[in-house]
Amino acid sequence: MWIIGDGGSPERAQDNTRASLELAIAEWADGVLVHLRQTRDHLLVLSRLEKLRTLQGDHSLETLDADTLKELKPVHPGTGKPYPLLFLPELLGWIGTDPIRAFIEPSGTLLDDRETLDRLGQTLLATPTRIPAFLVLPAGLTAPAGLPESRIWRTIRQEADLPPLKNRPGTQAIVPLALALSGQCGGLARILVTTTGPVPELDRLRQIPGFWGVVTPTPYFTRKAATSLPPGATP
Repeated sequence: MWIIGDGGSPERAQDNTRASLELAIAEWADGVLVHLRQTRDHLLVLSRLEKLRTLQGDHSLETLDADTLKELKPVHPGTGKPYPLLFLPELLGWIGTDPIRAFIEPSGTLLDDRETLDRLGQTLLATPTRIPAFLVLPAGLTAPAGLPESRIWRTIRQEADLPPLKNRPGTQAIVPLALALSGQCGGLARILVTTTGPVPELDRLRQIPGFWGVVTPTPYFTRKAATSLPPGATP
């Protein structure tokens, strides 16, 4: 079972930073899911939120140019502690040297920018990594040219997003816990389940055909729960 740190380990460090991602791996995560946005001039930066809080005030990340963004000092919205942004080339450099399973989820204006999205797909294909990186896309969005389906996971937020049964073989999907448990996800090749913490329903999830693991902001506690099973159970 894969345990994927959503933004790394955001309870211990600002999510989508190098520190958070490294913590997730140290906490026995099998990989990380990062959130990718672009600046006005198409620099790709890791951030879950479009609104960036900095020592210079709040800024809309996607309206900044790359030079301005690099001059800003972002801070944690809760603690006010500064942290360094992580840019796509740095992420790819990291997973190029360590066996990290990475899921890269574009969001915001990047999803509507076909040229940059296609370039991102080509970058993933051209970048040598120890383990191939995956691209996470909404259901129905055309994949970047040349990127095989085996490198793509689809985000399914509700039952209406599920593809028709005839199109499900070969589809890898990330689905909410409630939807996974509803019995509506049959026929999908692989399923990752999004959670907000350790999953008491792991025994039920393991019975779902195609269940592959969970995406969670608490990789350490999720791994601990997964390995604290009754005698005879398989983690």
